[in-house]
Amino acid sequence: MYNKNLVSKGFAPKGFDALVTPELKGKMGISTGETSGKIIGAMIRIKGEEFVKKLKGQEIKLYTIDAPALVSVITSGEIVASPAIFQTHTLLAASKGAPVEWFQSRVGVG
Repeated sequence: MYNKNLVSKGFAPKGFDALVTPELKGKMGISTGETSGKIIGAMIRIKGEEFVKKLKGQEIKLYTIDAPALVSVITSGEIVASPAIFQTHTLLAASKGAPVEWFQSRVGVG
């Protein structure tokens, strides 16, 4: 999920590889909950540990809040994206006018 007002369409993440672009460095966040753990686990299985080490270099901020609350953080612009938000949370926020969009990873996790 990303804030479409703060991430240009050309840089909007479309898969795991896009998460390690310089444009997103220091601008992403994940919650410390179960969903994020599952997403990181999927990244390790699909892309390998080296990819996750690269992702660490992106300075992703950790939040001790649940995913729906993290949607609000993205909407506010404190961060611009998260790879660990459910599509339903994104669609609900967008239906209420939030400037957010959900992305589906090309490998089926996103």
